[in-house]
Amino acid sequence: MTIKSILEPAVEEGVFTIDFARKVVQSDWRTMIGALQCDLKRESESLFYFIEAYVEDVDEGFVDEPNDPELYEKTKKLLAKL
Repeated sequence: MTIKSILEPAVEEGVFTIDFARKVVQSDWRTMIGALQCDLKRESESLFYFIEAYVEDVDEGFVDEPNDPELYEKTKKLLAKL
């Protein structure tokens, strides 16, 4: 499994859902980003932290949206670089 394979389903579906975010958070992404170059590593790490924050915000009731358009755009941008 790679960072790309973890994130591609969100772009294919055209929306970054909370269900997808939960799956991403459960993956071993921290280990996978270790092999990336500096800039890609930082950008990937930042995206995954945003995804974790989205899940936490939904779980704590601060966000009630079933999807996040900003995470979708950030994911598309990162995938283009991978």
